[in-house]
Amino acid sequence: MTRARPVDALLAAVATLLALLPLTTLFEPNSFLQPSVVMIGVVAVTGVAGRVLVARRWPVVVAQVVTGFLTVVAMDGRGHLWHGLPTLDLLAAWRAVLVDAVRTIQSYTAPAPTTRGVILGVTLGVGVAAVLVDALAVTYRSPALAGLPLLAAYLISAANSGVGLPAVYFLLSASAWVLLVGRQGVASFRGWGTAIPLDAPERRLGDEALSLRFTSAGRRLALGCLVLAVVVPMALPHLPSRFLLSGLGRNPDGVGAGSSMRLSSTLDVGRSLGSRSQGAVLVYHSDAAVTEPLRVDVLTSYSNGLWTLPDAYPVGRQLPDPPDGTDRDVTRTTDQITVRDNTIDPPQLAAPYPVVGVSMGRLDWTATRSGTIHIAQRPSSYRIDYLTLSPTEAQLRAATFDSLDYGSIDGSDLDVDGGSIDTVERIVDRLVPRDADPITVARAIQNYLRGPTFTYTLHLAKTAPQDGGDPLLTFLRTRKGYCVQFATAMIMMARARGIPARMAIGFLPGHVQADGSYVVRASDAHAWPELYFTGIGWLRFEPTPGSRSGSAPIYSTAPLPGDTNTPASTQSASQAPSPTITPRVVNPQNDGGRATTPTPAAPLRLWEGVRGLPSWAWVGVLLLLGALSALVVPAAAALRRRRELATAVDDAERVEVEWQGLVARVGDLGVRPPPGATPRQAGRYLSTRAQLLREEDEVLSSVVSTVETARYAAPGTPVEDVTAPARQVLDAVRRSRPRRERLRARLLPGEGLEQLRSVGRRLLRAPRNAVARLRHPRR
Repeated sequence: MTRARPVDALLAAVATLLALLPLTTLFEPNSFLQPSVVMIGVVAVTGVAGRVLVARRWPVVVAQVVTGFLTVVAMDGRGHLWHGLPTLDLLAAWRAVLVDAVRTIQSYTAPAPTTRGVILGVTLGVGVAAVLVDALAVTYRSPALAGLPLLAAYLISAANSGVGLPAVYFLLSASAWVLLVGRQGVASFRGWGTAIPLDAPERRLGDEALSLRFTSAGRRLALGCLVLAVVVPMALPHLPSRFLLSGLGRNPDGVGAGSSMRLSSTLDVGRSLGSRSQGAVLVYHSDAAVTEPLRVDVLTSYSNGLWTLPDAYPVGRQLPDPPDGTDRDVTRTTDQITVRDNTIDPPQLAAPYPVVGVSMGRLDWTATRSGTIHIAQRPSSYRIDYLTLSPTEAQLRAATFDSLDYGSIDGSDLDVDGGSIDTVERIVDRLVPRDADPITVARAIQNYLRGPTFTYTLHLAKTAPQDGGDPLLTFLRTRKGYCVQFATAMIMMARARGIPARMAIGFLPGHVQADGSYVVRASDAHAWPELYFTGIGWLRFEPTPGSRSGSAPIYSTAPLPGDTNTPASTQSASQAPSPTITPRVVNPQNDGGRATTPTPAAPLRLWEGVRGLPSWAWVGVLLLLGALSALVVPAAAALRRRRELATAVDDAERVEVEWQGLVARVGDLGVRPPPGATPRQAGRYLSTRAQLLREEDEVLSSVVSTVETARYAAPGTPVEDVTAPARQVLDAVRRSRPRRERLRARLLPGEGLEQLRSVGRRLLRAPRNAVARLRHPRR
């Protein structure tokens, strides 16, 4: 128990958590807290168990690293595991989301959206911090050095908040570190003044250490340092913040704020797209009668609730007018915006779609196949010429399914996520008949999502087990979400009916100023779907409620045939029904998100079923696992004792086994005889320390006499069985001890711990012995 140091491990875990608590000011929502707490707990428990089983220190740290990594794999490895083990696909997926996390941090001021990559990165960072703090403070008994990783963890938040953190964050983390240092000091001082080693000093001094009962001078010094650490920074300026190339610290309300941003090119449907920051992104003038959203990127690949950026396919500086896929007879006007005070970082450039002209001086730029403009260097000002398309109703009706121009779309523009295909198709079937043309389907979907049954909200519902972990299904069930969820739902519904669709991200047109200019802020970040119509090209739709997005495009709001309150049931009389196109279904379980034909829903995997357990079942499972784990050490002790008795060759050896077991078990109760004591000396020590009654002392004396006979009498001398009297002595000592020590002795007997340590040593030696046998085989 002395090596395990559970109280120290608990303090180290609390200190780590408190040092990382300020991260809640950098990311929103705080969905990274739960996996972080799990990670810290796993590291702490692994450290306690490792120090019990292994005498050496480095294997404990290695075990913490391995269990921490496997914990992250279990929490964030779904779909990339092989029988529960990580694969190369998992590492590749992690790399992608971590790269996006870096982009998110570089693009947003605090608080930034908590994407999947942010959660993964924070969890991994928390694991590293937890291992370092536990190893230094507990395993290697250097709590003072543990202050370095704690300080580093705290500074990640403090240096990037843009404004000063509340003093309570520092006081909490610093106080936890002082407790760690003070606890070791108290335990060391209490060990002085006696030649007999104290039994489990951490256990007896736990309450004193937690209350900082060391010298009054040390107490005053600790409190004084904490006060100075809070007061002195108030008189110092807050220096400019930097975090991964000037990221989160650019709080527009703080001193030293930065001056650039970039939208994340990976969207998690379970998260928010934008920032609530009111910092200006750019200012522009427009000569258009109606301003358009400013697009910066197009996402086409969707799997497991995550939108990712496709290959850019740069096509140079060719900007066809009209764009590819748009017939020349489609009415179009050329409008222009002039941008100044641009703060969007390369390679992104904000511009309405479709762009037909770019002017930014000598700076280089390229156009991609999707029509976005990529730049290598950020221009402070630029001019964009773009088209405003005004297709007629006849042209929209003429864009049928069988006339798709596959030369202007990508294969992924028709992929439907396999996890939600059934629900999506069922909803669309309720909205519009199967023989409806594309524009009728698109309008019906948009009207449905913009209707009164859906609500735009800043607070997303947690993905429920009944939705199988699919955030899109959760949105369709709760009907509450951000623009990302509305756009994703429309894209999947359109694709389910064979309409090519993709996700555009960028900014709303912004807010008009007194001088006629428009200011676009970080909080204007927006996502919307673009649907492809043959002969017209890609058209913007707006499923997000008008309270957030404003008016939808005119061509998307024309009344449906028949009653506008019900789905369209007929097509134009002059138009024959067009054949529908079977969408490609992306099965999220397939490696790489390969497209497959629609298949019946596969049975849930074991892990999927386990995730669906209700909360009370999880509590029951945890209680059962806790009860079983509490029996491991007592079972190991009983097994060790039974094996030693079974291997004893005579009665004398069995008496010795019983005696050693008695000494060990009363030692667990806090009455441990001095090392090297004879049976008689040990008997007197037990009688005095345990304050045995006369009858109990006589039983102890008979046991001691039998042990001396077994040790020192001539071989073959008969000895009595001491099993029953030894048990009486043990019961007498147990009655004299506090309840807490009795419980600890039963749950963590020293014999059981030693047995588990021996097993651990054999396991550690096994690889070395195997190598030795291979090098030197027996002949």
